[in-house]
Amino acid sequence: MSNKNESAHELKHKELIQPIKLESQVAPTPGQFGKKQLLKGFLVLIALALLVALWFIVSAKTILVEIVPTPDNIQLSGGSIAVKLQDRFLAQPGDYQLHANKSGYFPLRETVSIGTLNTYTFKRTLEKKPGIVSILIESPEVARVYIDDRYVGIAPMQNLSLAPGRHSIELQQYRYLPLWSELQIEGAETEQKFSFSMVPNWAPVTLDSKPSNAQVWLDDIRHGETPISIELDAGTHHLELVHPDFAAHIADFVVMPDQPLDLGVIALDRAPSYLLVKSEPPGATVSVNKKVRGATPLTMTVLPNIDYRVDFVKPGYRALSRTVRVAVGESETLAVGLQGILGTVHLQVSPKTARVLVDGKLLGHGTQTLSLTTATHSIEVKETGYEPHIINVTPKVDQPLDIQVSLNLRKKDVANFPTTTTNSQGQQLRLIKPSAFTMGASRREQGRRANEALRKVDLQRKFYIGVNEISNEEFARFDPKHNSGNFRGIDLTAAKQ
Repeated sequence: MSNKNESAHELKHKELIQPIKLESQVAPTPGQFGKKQLLKGFLVLIALALLVALWFIVSAKTILVEIVPTPDNIQLSGGSIAVKLQDRFLAQPGDYQLHANKSGYFPLRETVSIGTLNTYTFKRTLEKKPGIVSILIESPEVARVYIDDRYVGIAPMQNLSLAPGRHSIELQQYRYLPLWSELQIEGAETEQKFSFSMVPNWAPVTLDSKPSNAQVWLDDIRHGETPISIELDAGTHHLELVHPDFAAHIADFVVMPDQPLDLGVIALDRAPSYLLVKSEPPGATVSVNKKVRGATPLTMTVLPNIDYRVDFVKPGYRALSRTVRVAVGESETLAVGLQGILGTVHLQVSPKTARVLVDGKLLGHGTQTLSLTTATHSIEVKETGYEPHIINVTPKVDQPLDIQVSLNLRKKDVANFPTTTTNSQGQQLRLIKPSAFTMGASRREQGRRANEALRKVDLQRKFYIGVNEISNEEFARFDPKHNSGNFRGIDLTAAKQ
């Protein structure tokens, strides 16, 4: 049994061996041997390269570079080996130069270091280059340009380099309102144009007058005659229209920027003119063109640009004539000095210490020779303790007057003057005896008026004065037409007031 199995096993594994024909071996040629060696070497190099690549892949670090915006090209150079694979690099540890470029942006140049970490990520942002800006101006023709409060030149201007972002701009020009605005600069060498129109800080003003041909004065400068049209700066202006036969028209008006103003036709008025007439001494009778107008000092209304003859007449003085003309709306003063016609008065006075007053004016003491005008004068001679003597004299030319005055002693008071008394009107009076006192107010006194200067007063005679003020009712007994009127809206006509 065993033999049979062995035989079957042997039969199963036995192979049929066929005879092979042996050929004679030929030795290879030298050229065939070189090709084989070259092929073998190439294969060895490939194997080495694969080994190096495998080593690089296993040992290299992964570098992610994220740059905004996406650059046109990116490079990682220097150091050891760096290989770019789509959006990342594989590189061995070391220092590398990272380069990125994009049109309109400043190039990125940066040194990066790769260490022992497996992954490195570098995030960068490219900086835009400035924009190319043109500033155009529609009105006026030129203007000064300030960017971010810095003067940059005169508009219109081109190829102005501005950093991207928001900038302030100001335009300035004489007689125009300053213009402020903002520029949004895109940058990246993008060309942008901005156009502006400034608002005039003036406006045309037109005006006329009735009658026309009036001189136009604006802010004290003459600009011609009406009708007129003129450009005026914005603001308040002072206008005067002057015509030789009419009153000047004076007004203020406001000009708004770039808003034409028509003042229309201004009707001129024939305003009155005034003539103030004075004489020394005053009180002369004044006649204008042979018509009596009053006594000096005198103010009267006259027509302008007309010659007037003014005559002055006063007793004791020579008559005088003057011619005067007053301009439109003006006031003219005519002042003259009258020449007196004199006569002589010889006045003998007793006692010698007596005071001599002529028309209330003290001229001296005792005997006097007076040179007075030929008008009537009042001469008063008085002395303490004597009865005063008053006479009226009218001197004549070349006919001196001789007058003697002897004062009589005053009779002693026999009546006992009461301290108080009541008059026929029922008013209570109080006696004031002769005395001296100071009247007025000191400069230091609060509420003092300019005419309240301190001065000494010497009362020479006794007199009575009312204890109370005179009422409207009492004064009406003297003047039935009396009317106290009102003051600042307050009625002053009450009977007991």
